[in-house]
Order: sequence, then C-alpha cells, then structure tokens
Amino acid sequence: MDQPSDNQEGIFKGLLAEDVDRNFPAFARAYEAALRSYIIGMGVHSSDVEDIAHEALIRVRFWLKDSYPQKIRTSNLKSYLYRIAENCVRVKQKEYRMRYDRSQFHDFVIAEACSFDELLDE
Repeated sequence: MDQPSDNQEGIFKGLLAEDVDRNFPAFARAYEAALRSYIIGMGVHSSDVEDIAHEALIRVRFWLKDSYPQKIRTSNLKSYLYRIAENCVRVKQKEYRMRYDRSQFHDFVIAEACSFDELLDE
C-alpha cells in the first residue's frame, strides 16, 4: 500500500489544522489509493469501492471542519480515516444482507402462495 509516511501525516495535521478547506484535497489525494486498497481488502465488491472511499473521505472532512486545530494536530488521521471506512463497509454489507433477506422472504412467500393455490385446485 502506497500511503504517506508518519512524517507526511504530521505535515498534513499541521496544514489541516490551519485550513481544512484549502489543504483537504491534498490529504485526500495522498490517502486515496491506500484507502481503496484497504477497502478492497475487506472484501467489498469492486463496484462499491469508490463510493465507500468517497463517503469515508467526506466524513473525515466534516469531522475536521468541526474539530479544533489542537485536536487535529494530536489525532491519528490515518487510523480515523480507516475506522470510518470500516464503518461504511459494515453499513453497505448490512444493506446487502437486508436486501438479500427480503428477496429470500419474498421468494418464500411466492412459493408458499403457489403451493397454497395448488392445494386449492386439487
């Protein structure tokens, strides 16, 4: 995984503490490839990787905007970004499970209705 070093993260902390709006795009570009690799490693479908990475970066940006400069300087940005990405993956997986469970339930109901109709026809 090609990601910024600890020294570079320290530089990003300082820059982001000064001005999130101006410096966040560079932070996002620096972590984007490593973040995607991390998400792929969690077994996410390739069509969802970009959406999850984007969502995680958006959430980090909102958090940075709401944080005091000192909190930004002392935080572990990489760890926080990856934790948010994990949560986004879990939400996506839960959505898939719910959708799959509903479709199975729907198939079961249809099959049972057909069986019931067959019994009535006899």
